[in-house]
Amino acid sequence: MQAGACSRVSGEVVEVKEGRGDKPELVKNDPYGDGWMVRIRLSAADEGDELMSAEEYEDYTKHESGA
Repeated sequence: MQAGACSRVSGEVVEVKEGRGDKPELVKNDPYGDGWMVRIRLSAADEGDELMSAEEYEDYTKHESGA
C-alpha cells in the first residue's frame, strides 16, 4: 500500500526510507530513529524557519487532543 504525503517545504527528495510498510507505527513512535520517511534537500535553507520545532509540535498536538 502506498500513501500520499504533503510537505510544507520545497526541495528534492534525496532518500526514501524503505521497509516500514509492515510497521507504520514507527512514524509516530520513533520519527527521529527508524520511523523517518524521507530526506529532503531544501530549495532554500530558510524555508524551515517557519516550521514548528519538535517541542512546539508536541505541545500543539497535546492541546489539539485536549490532553
